[in-house]
Amino acid sequence: MSVGTPLLDLFRRARWIVLILLAVYLASFGAGFAAGRLKLVETGRVRSSAVFDFNRGLDYRVPLLGPILKSYRTGGRQALMRGLSRGRAVSTMFTIFLNNGLVADGIQIVRTILVIPLALYPYGRFVQGLFFAQTRSGYQAWMIWLTDFGGFFMTLCGTLALLFWTAFFRRFRFPSRGRAFVSGLKIFGVFFGISAVFFFIGAYLEMMNLLGVAWH
Repeated sequence: MSVGTPLLDLFRRARWIVLILLAVYLASFGAGFAAGRLKLVETGRVRSSAVFDFNRGLDYRVPLLGPILKSYRTGGRQALMRGLSRGRAVSTMFTIFLNNGLVADGIQIVRTILVIPLALYPYGRFVQGLFFAQTRSGYQAWMIWLTDFGGFFMTLCGTLALLFWTAFFRRFRFPSRGRAFVSGLKIFGVFFGISAVFFFIGAYLEMMNLLGVAWH
């Protein structure tokens, strides 16, 4: 296999990572959504749990990244409020895209590499489904959720492909770890680009929602 491996072949090698992760997501989110609809679990009890608090604040506990992230998010919220108060649609959209897209993508990559946050992935999706089921949501909220799902999911798949291919290059039929790493970077770049498209669409939809623009 050369460095110029056809992209279609790389997608084939990544398919099991994508399918398994998708199954975990749907099972976890679906279980949470069902539990919420059937009122088997109360959101208040979940919010007060130690696991929820640990998972929510995990990003801020990463050395060096935590303080920078906290400072950036504070500034991002202020920029978003300024854009909203002045009715600036383009500025608001790009602020949302930067916060929910590029920065969130970077955090997702770090969480995946550190492995421990990844172990909480099913729990996080369960809670997401639970909250979604117990919140009155229209089709706008579902569309925004779909773009967020697509964005985070593609970044996670790309990062996992890069990590797994490099670590288990023989299992994925690569002749060397170096070739696996280069191929992993290629598929990661493609998935990251798709993720950015999802987040850009999501930023547009959320901007219209926040500014009260009719979805017609």
